[in-house]
Amino acid sequence: MYTSKSFFPGDYEYTIYSSCMNQEKGIYYYTTYGNPEVHAVDMHKTDLDGKELTSYKLQKDLQFHFDN
Repeated sequence: MYTSKSFFPGDYEYTIYSSCMNQEKGIYYYTTYGNPEVHAVDMHKTDLDGKELTSYKLQKDLQFHFDN
């Protein structure tokens, strides 16, 4: 039997974010429920050996890009 827990009883569950990593290039890609744009973090441009936690502002606004 499949059981699941919801943060809010009676609400539908949904995916908060999806992500993947290109290990050859060191780039972490993600999308969020509120913004389906693909965002990327280049891990070579951050201090992975630092003692401080690195965080980035959550991009909430969907942006449109014209290709022509």
